[in-house]
Amino acid sequence: KGRMGLYELLLSSNSIKKMVTEGSKVEDIRNVAVKEGMSTLLHEGISSVFAGHTDFKQIMTVCQQ
Repeated sequence: KGRMGLYELLLSSNSIKKMVTEGSKVEDIRNVAVKEGMSTLLHEGISSVFAGHTDFKQIMTVCQQ
């Protein structure tokens, strides 16, 4: 129907598990996850724009923070 999924997936490493257990802030956990290779929803969306699957306006509608 002309729609596609856009996903962000956080895989738990030992450092992420420790941060969650210690009650770290979400932003701190997110920063570590990105440093460990996690691709954010916005990054995935931009990749979809460059691949010609969607436009930037649609991605920004989904990824507004």
